[in-house]
Amino acid sequence: MKISCPRCSSRDIWKLGFYKHKDKKYQRYRCKKCFYVFSEKGMDEFARIRYDKEIVMLCLWLYSRFVVSTYDVEKIMEKFKGIRVPARTVLNWIHKFGKDKKFLKELKAKNKEFEKIAEVWHLDEMYVKAKGRMNYLYVCCDERSRIMAMHVSDRRESKEVVRLLRKAIENAGYKPEIIVTDGWYGYDSKTLRKGLRIRKIKRVIAHFEKKIVFHKGMIYFLSNNRAEGLISWLRNRYRKFRGFKNMKKFSSFLNLWEINWMME
Repeated sequence: MKISCPRCSSRDIWKLGFYKHKDKKYQRYRCKKCFYVFSEKGMDEFARIRYDKEIVMLCLWLYSRFVVSTYDVEKIMEKFKGIRVPARTVLNWIHKFGKDKKFLKELKAKNKEFEKIAEVWHLDEMYVKAKGRMNYLYVCCDERSRIMAMHVSDRRESKEVVRLLRKAIENAGYKPEIIVTDGWYGYDSKTLRKGLRIRKIKRVIAHFEKKIVFHKGMIYFLSNNRAEGLISWLRNRYRKFRGFKNMKKFSSFLNLWEINWMME
């Protein structure tokens, strides 16, 4: 494993001896470019957190999975675990780990269910208010309610649907055969073909009511309720927040929520 400087990402480093902490030895390094001194222990995401890793993960899971606030998480941890974790500390963890790409990749790699191929994808969108401005959250999930991709934009147009589908293909590694939508004009066949980069795609409009579809000798009972279910859960969570102060905080929450939803 090649070690790089956490400050400037340079791999031109040299060893600077060891130091002891709780009867354990840790290698110390110095960067030749910016002269930053760091250690093996400091490279861990949980290095400067005085709580155990299990406590941090539990707080993040409670906040992102259930409709609770950071003050509710503080009360739950104090009552059932006997540990007082301040609400502000939980909020700092959300902003820290929601932006940490390395931490998010490790959690996504543990999810083996994501490798299973699904032939049907569902698309839907919702309004999100951040800093007084209306934005749109686009969601793509499969027939098992697994999230393929999410995309946030301040516009509601077909170009954003194309970006959502290309994100979903990059994450999933394959293309669907059927796409279920709610009938919005932005999900027309031309936009779907452009986003998936294929010539033919079976588009089904099924808003709340199930439709019977025959495809390659199989019978499908399709409805857009799967995507509507994800959107409704997010809408309840959004009401608890009463909006977001900015899009960075909203994106941090979305990253954690997506991973915890997929890990279940």
